[in-house]
Amino acid sequence: LVLGYLDPAFFAGGHLRLQPDAARRAIDEHVARPLGLDVDAAAAGMYRVINANMAHGVRMITIQRGLDPRAFPMVVAGGAGAVHACMIAAELDIPTLVVPYAASILCATGMLLSDLQLDDVRSCVGPLAEIDPARLRGLIATMTAAGRAELRREHVPDDRIGHEIALDLRYLKQYHEVTLPVPRTAVDDGDHAAIAAAFHVEHDRLYGYDLASEGTGLELINVRVRSIGRTDKPPLPLVPEGGADPSAALKGHRRAFIPETLGFAEIPIYDGHRLAAGNRLPGPALVERVDTAIFISAGYDGRVDRHGSLILERR
Repeated sequence: LVLGYLDPAFFAGGHLRLQPDAARRAIDEHVARPLGLDVDAAAAGMYRVINANMAHGVRMITIQRGLDPRAFPMVVAGGAGAVHACMIAAELDIPTLVVPYAASILCATGMLLSDLQLDDVRSCVGPLAEIDPARLRGLIATMTAAGRAELRREHVPDDRIGHEIALDLRYLKQYHEVTLPVPRTAVDDGDHAAIAAAFHVEHDRLYGYDLASEGTGLELINVRVRSIGRTDKPPLPLVPEGGADPSAALKGHRRAFIPETLGFAEIPIYDGHRLAAGNRLPGPALVERVDTAIFISAGYDGRVDRHGSLILERR
């Protein structure tokens, strides 16, 4: 609010009126004066710390899993996510962001659009090379039958039911496992060599090394079966085409903090409900909707796709 990203008269479409003076007093009392800063500088510092903390969270679920965040677009969710997204992406060198039209309710939307999914995990401990293929096939058959029966109770027809198999494996005497998806044919054929080769590749991707050349054996810990019931997917809504010029959605201008310049500037404010497909919004800019606010920083430019999502690309 102090940085200008929220309109006190339009929060939740104007149903909740915010108090910028109270926000400034709170920051002044609890942050600015104790640190010897003015209110604007304190608010900007709070914003930087929050963004850095969230960027660290993204690192944990990408880099620590062997994934390079620069290789993926960041999908922005939550009512407040789009206020922070550009700066999180800049911290991680992510070039593309997608703010879905339903960003503020993305979890609920995803739940309604997702397939039904049941996960079953059962212990099956022993050296992989010594596991009886018939025992493994029987265990998986029992698990897939249980998953199919449960999905049938959810009224999913058999032609819409599928199963995915994964094994929790580790090198002998290692203390952590790697969950490895495996094809059903490798299990049915008892092809332990193919499973081991896939494990070495996945271990190297995750941790930067493998022990294939040393001939280190593998230990099976758990068997996992994911039973999936495919559901009908309603089509995504489309927004009208409107060309590159977004001026029809311009609401006005407001003073807001620009992180790239460490200062405030008057930036355009757009009505997100009036944006059309093809509209282009150079940063810095703000997009306001009833359910969220989207801050496009100076380092990113936005465009609206045919589903009303805002695609942000780094300059």
